[in-house]
Amino acid sequence: MAYDPNFPPNHQALASAPWRDQFNSLKALSDAQAAQIVVLQNQLATQQARWDALDNQLSTMSPLNISDADPLTQAEVQSIGAQSDLFLQALKGA
Repeated sequence: MAYDPNFPPNHQALASAPWRDQFNSLKALSDAQAAQIVVLQNQLATQQARWDALDNQLSTMSPLNISDADPLTQAEVQSIGAQSDLFLQALKGA
């Protein structure tokens, strides 16, 4: 029997079977929610681990140290490309 929010009806005699069904339905709802909470906690832990790994990878990247010169030197452009590659690898690994 599913949970009935309108139970018990007004001015009715008490009987144990409908009450038992109501409590069993509430217990089933509670158990289902507990199972969903466990699944969500596991998903959250997995995502947190991925964010931590990404944070660790990004923290190892060094600044570009590009000058204000216009145009940029070939070494500066290569540095930008190398850092972009590292950044993309970090994102793909997370």
